[in-house]
Amino acid sequence: MENRPPVVTIETASGKDFETTCAQLHEAGYTMKACNVGFVNSEQYDFCASYMAIWVDAGVCEPNKALDDNGGAKREEQAESNGL
Repeated sequence: MENRPPVVTIETASGKDFETTCAQLHEAGYTMKACNVGFVNSEQYDFCASYMAIWVDAGVCEPNKALDDNGGAKREEQAESNGL
């Protein structure tokens, strides 16, 4: 079994690097959960762009399932304990 991180975050000032990394993570079976594109509003940094994303291993997380601190699904367990 491959040992890979369940969550990967990326941040870069290069749009091309962002696209390449996102494509690689998608091909590897990760799902994008959040992304943002902005810029640093400062002359000191030459108003550089900022590309960010959070990717989750699709084999670890199912959509709409909350995880506890140990990585286990807890929403389903809570619903069962409440008789739902």
